[in-house]
Amino acid sequence: MVCYRALHGMCVGYEELRSMLRVAAETVGTRPLTDDFPNDKFTQCWLAKHPDLPARTAQLLDVDRASASTADVVLHYFNNLQSVMKTLDIFDKPNRIWNCDETGICPQGRGRVRVIRPKGLRANVQRSADRENVSIMACVNAAGERMPPLYIFKGVRRKHQWMAKAKKTARCAASDSSNINGKLFLHWFKWFVSLLPPERPQLLVLDGHLAHIQLDVVKYGTENVVHLFALPAHTSHFLQPLDVAVFGVFKTLYESAVKRFSIQHDGKMPIKDDIAGIASAPLIEACCAENATKGFKDAGLYPLSLDVMMKKIIGNKPTVRRDELPHLSIILSQKAPLSNLLHVTERQKRVLRELDLNVDALNVVSLLSSTMVAPQAQKRKRGDWVNENYSGGQLLSYDMMDNAASAKTAPIAKRKANNESAPKEKRARDAMNLHDKAGHQTERSKKTLEKWERAGVRREQKAERAAAQRAKAQRITAQCEQRLNRQEVVERAADGCTLWVDV
Repeated sequence: MVCYRALHGMCVGYEELRSMLRVAAETVGTRPLTDDFPNDKFTQCWLAKHPDLPARTAQLLDVDRASASTADVVLHYFNNLQSVMKTLDIFDKPNRIWNCDETGICPQGRGRVRVIRPKGLRANVQRSADRENVSIMACVNAAGERMPPLYIFKGVRRKHQWMAKAKKTARCAASDSSNINGKLFLHWFKWFVSLLPPERPQLLVLDGHLAHIQLDVVKYGTENVVHLFALPAHTSHFLQPLDVAVFGVFKTLYESAVKRFSIQHDGKMPIKDDIAGIASAPLIEACCAENATKGFKDAGLYPLSLDVMMKKIIGNKPTVRRDELPHLSIILSQKAPLSNLLHVTERQKRVLRELDLNVDALNVVSLLSSTMVAPQAQKRKRGDWVNENYSGGQLLSYDMMDNAASAKTAPIAKRKANNESAPKEKRARDAMNLHDKAGHQTERSKKTLEKWERAGVRREQKAERAAAQRAKAQRITAQCEQRLNRQEVVERAADGCTLWVDV
């Protein structure tokens, strides 16, 4: 069960493991259990007996990435990429296959630091107060070559101090959020094309961000024989070379450089102006030829390999094979309710033993699989917004917000109800005005009735015309089908082609 959950991106935590151990012990039922079973000592001993299940710090995997990582998605991506590489004839040309992506850093750093302090005192460490994010656009190819980086700062105007300690070949840009946008990516793409060697065609693999896939970029790439290929959505964590083998190394080296900055600069903390200088050396080291080629290889991009892509799926592995997880494969293959497997006869037990299957293990896996709930993505609901007259600085309770939202939606609901009831009220008023107080028809009522009769006649005529058009369309369709059924294939051996002739 631990292996199955790991294959599907739902690794078991420490508390979950204790719960699973208790379920297993209760299922086997050899002796009564205490309330605190299993305690920490028992759990640690169990982990020591299973060295193939080491504890590791978990990486966050959002639900969208887990649900998008399927064998069908990878197979479709592989087939399209193989077709493109075959058309461009670049299977054996790694220097023409590129990958670009952005990553974000800040002067404060993100890693937790282990410190030494006297016993009894709090473990504190000072960090920079500057938390403004800076994005870096990196680009490497399958041969291990790299393009100069692009630093994207937040703001409108640029300071020349930002790039004072960066490499001379690097470039900087500015945007409202320090993230790349469509206009900025077009500028970078033109710069990227200008740095490419003269060999053509070239292929740039990138994620499907909205800023990357735009008409101007595609047109410019077509004019310069540089083709774009977008990765499937939410799969860059295992299909993009930079994410697989470069950015992780870069973040580790950058964190180390941030920690050393104050020592090398007389206690000064790093700020936004220092980012390009701090990140320069770690980025060069992370984008080395070894890491770049390893990223393309581990992502299955070069050499192109479907097996590598399938093995790298995180969160939604293909169906479990019997030889890997025999007990779980038996449970998952059952169409009957899992609870029925808990009550087996002696004959069934003998059959299971002949298949090298443990009955207790089957019972435990059956219970655990029935209680395991897969995480599901949940979209944010629109909800009811509070009236704009309430500013964001006012302190409101739930009741106050509910009353404000109700006051905002009440006129809308009343207006909608009036619009729905208006036609009914109008018909009622017209019916009341057809007769006078004596009960005789008025001139107005006669005209109204004549008007209604004419409208009824027009509706009937319109319905008849529509029915005639439908009948005509059906006749034409039937004639076309008959003509298609009478078609024959005439083989012309002299020209070596097939000609469809309507007889």
